[in-house]
Amino acid sequence: MRTLMTCVLTLSASLLLSACASAGPRGGQHSRPPVAANADADGDLLQDVVDKCPQNPEDVDGFEDQDGCPELDNDRDGVPDAMDKCPNEPMVRQPGVDPSRGQGCPDDLRPPTIIDDK
Repeated sequence: MRTLMTCVLTLSASLLLSACASAGPRGGQHSRPPVAANADADGDLLQDVVDKCPQNPEDVDGFEDQDGCPELDNDRDGVPDAMDKCPNEPMVRQPGVDPSRGQGCPDDLRPPTIIDDK
């Protein structure tokens, strides 16, 4: 009888300890799991540990795609790539010419060539 009682107590204590261990540090609240080494929060196929912008997906367009950050104006001419007809060639800015009339191409803002047929 004593052996049976010892087994029951041992089993009960074991189950109780197991339940407490799985409940987490705050009585039922599980702690947040650690971030996996291969996590990719923005889904751009670059792991967060090497992604310079882990919350913003890379715009894979052949321009600086390895950094993990979207480049919204590849040629840095002030015309966003989505509106730029030449996203990898900067528009040439000319003094006194309104840049808003250009479409992002190198010759957009150059003064027109006047041809004199006389």
